[in-house]
Amino acid sequence: MADNPGNFANDPKRASEAGQRGGHESGGNFANDPRRAAEAGQKGGHESGGGRTGS
Repeated sequence: MADNPGNFANDPKRASEAGQRGGHESGGNFANDPRRAAEAGQKGGHESGGGRTGS
């Protein structure tokens, strides 16, 4: 099997560093953007398709 520099299995230290960066760079954290969190909350009920009634 040829060397694959993109395969983290060959370099656990590099894999760990990438995993630590992942959450910070994903942009999915609503705590840092309250406006975005509010928009997502408003969308949630409308787009869920659950069709629940108040019973």
